[in-house]
Amino acid sequence: MNDPRPRRMLPVETSPEQAWGGVSTVTGPATTTVGHRRPPTDTRRAPEVGTEPTERRATMSRRKRNTLLTAHIAVSVALLGDGLALGAITIKAMNDDPAGARVSYEIMSMFSLSFGIPLSMAALVTGVLLGRGTRWGVFRYPWVIAKLGLTIAVILAGALVVGRAQDVLLSESVTSAARTRAEWQALLGTSFQIAALLSAVGLSVFKPGRRRDRARGSS
Repeated sequence: MNDPRPRRMLPVETSPEQAWGGVSTVTGPATTTVGHRRPPTDTRRAPEVGTEPTERRATMSRRKRNTLLTAHIAVSVALLGDGLALGAITIKAMNDDPAGARVSYEIMSMFSLSFGIPLSMAALVTGVLLGRGTRWGVFRYPWVIAKLGLTIAVILAGALVVGRAQDVLLSESVTSAARTRAEWQALLGTSFQIAALLSAVGLSVFKPGRRRDRARGSS
């Protein structure tokens, strides 16, 4: 016989999961939560105190960056080859007779005008454009600044050292002593250019030094 008295409902406990859409079922005195979902969590990390903001995204597309990088590597390798060729020609001229040395001096001058000057300027321009279009910047990292300085030093050495020595060597009224000094001047200037270009290659590979503003913040 059914009891006409109303039944007393068991209290349903509310769990944290129920607040986020869980469904509760009452099976006697125990409460079971079915189909609950974990509350969403924010996976974004708050910036720590003293850290720098996210770096500015590169404004250059990947295709343009790769094209410019290919051009920069090509002109830099060609410039290094030009320096090696000038050094070899200078050594040959120093051990040759006056007539043969004269031909070597003319070849040196031709190499400087046809390859040295345009290649060095192209290396400088493409390097600056790469810095401005990528996250490395132009004055942001020490190794990029050092590469820029080495490229400018190569240009100045070619104009003020090697170029003036070639003018003396191509002069009709040059004395033997002046020719010897000019030959050594050209050889030393070319050797400096080769060393500077090889150093620039090493900087590009190893990229030493931290970002300048980050280094100042940690000091």
